Amino acid sequence: MCKTKIVATIGPVSENPRVLERLIRAGLDVARLNFSHGTHSEMRRIIRDVRNQADRVSRPIGVMQDLQGPRIRLGTLPTEGLALKRGDRITLVPEGTRTSLPEGDILVPTSVPLSPIVKVGDPVLIKDGLVRLKVTSNRAGLVRADVEQGDVLISHQGLNVPESKLPSQLLTAKDLRDLAFGLRQRVDWIALSFVRNAADLRAFRARLPKLGEYRPKVIAKIERREAVENFEEILAEADAVMIARGDLGIELPSAEVPLLQKEFCEQAMAAAKPVIVATQMLESMTQSAQPTRAEVSDVANAVLDGTDAVMLSEETAIGRYPVQAVETMAGIIRQTEAFGSSRRADQAAPSMLDSPALIARTIAELADSDDLAAVVVMSASGRSAELIAGRRPKLPIIALTQSRTAYRQLSLVWGVRPFRLRRYGTLDGMIVAAVRLISKAGAIKVGDRIIVACGHPTGPHGHLNLLKVHTVRS
Repeated sequence: MCKTKIVATIGPVSENPRVLERLIRAGLDVARLNFSHGTHSEMRRIIRDVRNQADRVSRPIGVMQDLQGPRIRLGTLPTEGLALKRGDRITLVPEGTRTSLPEGDILVPTSVPLSPIVKVGDPVLIKDGLVRLKVTSNRAGLVRADVEQGDVLISHQGLNVPESKLPSQLLTAKDLRDLAFGLRQRVDWIALSFVRNAADLRAFRARLPKLGEYRPKVIAKIERREAVENFEEILAEADAVMIARGDLGIELPSAEVPLLQKEFCEQAMAAAKPVIVATQMLESMTQSAQPTRAEVSDVANAVLDGTDAVMLSEETAIGRYPVQAVETMAGIIRQTEAFGSSRRADQAAPSMLDSPALIARTIAELADSDDLAAVVVMSASGRSAELIAGRRPKLPIIALTQSRTAYRQLSLVWGVRPFRLRRYGTLDGMIVAAVRLISKAGAIKVGDRIIVACGHPTGPHGHLNLLKVHTVRS
């Protein structure tokens, strides 16, 4: 089992149940659904099929709902795409607008009017910056631009205007409809786009369920300059963070992004919050059966940086080789983890030096011992398992929870293998039941010495405060 987890975007080439099963067997841990595309009926079917296939292979697979946010996108283009080359002149108009074009101009529809947003001279970037335009005219609601760098555009690709001020609204009407749908489907993770600060996250949390067992967790996507500047407060408020390198590389000089990746991974580990590295990890595998050497190095470096998960986007959504992309990523992770450990969070922040954090640090130190086989943690919400994983111990982490939601959410967390186990009234009864369950699954064997960590006394509101070394008996 890989300690670093794999998030893969499900799309037209991967939504078939047979392909989903192959993706899961290849190493998929979390299925990302990009709500910039697709209908609710399509998403409902995909969520059902993902969970059915996860049950089929007896693995916890998380479902991530990635909300579109106030993203500007291209409108609907021809099926074969729209090829732009350097020197072309285009007119950008809101989709559905009827207008006569200047002679020789190419029509490019957009999801929202650009006229109030851009000014003459502004760059407009599409396809994570692979296509670059320069605004030459903005009159009567029509924005004209010259193509400075071309490529083939496809429908609904993201469009960035890095030198312009975007609307402050974080959730659009579409996002609110999508969120209500996602909550009805009980998605496990919700990725929030274009987060600026902790206040954005607090406002979003106010819309989530407050009662009952179901608690979706929130991923803050780091893709704006403001998010970089406010990363510490965002990390404190979020359940996890995603380093969305595509938009981040447009907002900031590209050379800064690798260093920010390392810094953010380190901070997330210290806070024991999952971190995902995303965008263009194996992008060439959208068309090629083999990745480039640079892409292999990119994935390996993310693993060495200590990321909890690496993410595939177009590779598994619309690419020609979705299963091979997951297999390739899993292979790189295994090779890298076999070669050397990821970064260790050797210093906890002062605010984390409470009982659970001290237990987690002690476990990481004990894990260096050669005569211990695993860490077994009882975790109702999954937070205790995250605290231990944040220390990046050398031992496998086996997490036991009675919550179906936490069981799936832990599929994102570094090094954690989740199991479901009901609550027991006594510590001894819980340990006996846990050892029986995970021995049957082949995770431990008779004679192994394991670290057991849990909250004591047992109960629904316990927190990590007990550590015991236990020998597995027959």
